[in-house]
Amino acid sequence: MSGAEPKRISDALLAALPEAARQSVGERKLARDQHLFGRGEVPAYMYCVVSGEVHLQRTSEAGSLLVFQRLREGFVSEASLFQTTYHCDAVAVAPTIVRSIPIEIFREGLRQEAFQERWLRHLGQELRRARTQSERLGLHTVRERIIHYVETEGSNGAVRLGFPVKAWAGDLGVAHEVLYRTLKSMKLAGEIATEGSLVRLLRIRDRT
Repeated sequence: MSGAEPKRISDALLAALPEAARQSVGERKLARDQHLFGRGEVPAYMYCVVSGEVHLQRTSEAGSLLVFQRLREGFVSEASLFQTTYHCDAVAVAPTIVRSIPIEIFREGLRQEAFQERWLRHLGQELRRARTQSERLGLHTVRERIIHYVETEGSNGAVRLGFPVKAWAGDLGVAHEVLYRTLKSMKLAGEIATEGSLVRLLRIRDRT
């Protein structure tokens, strides 16, 4: 890893590891639909997404695909750090780059106060993000979910998407056709404006 100022959460965390541990950090490239790890495998590495997108998913008994988490940046499957096996599959849904660190070295790093503090801070942020996402998915209409996303993930009533609108639909828990129609309706009503990847709230008279 370079000595540049860390730009990602994962960079800041790994930079807090002792120098010897940082030397063990590797990089892996995944093609679309390639597995990073599979359900039932024994965790050997901690992974963090640098670019692309990874889904944590499982096939239900009925045969339907359940997606538990979509990751475009940050650590993958933190809950598996002290588990004996993975409980879901991690699959790249786009060309993806991940960093890897041997899990035993990562666990040893948690004995270091600086790294432990940053890791706990990271887990706190992830918990808040999960609660926000749960709150968003509990809203009844796509319109409400769009407003909630812009207000919680952006600033000053605007958010810049770092991914396609089709991927945003997955975050909002709706079909992409429904999201496109709702965005069009909100633009015609003068509630939002879009400029490239920027989505801005204009006037929202009510939230129902």
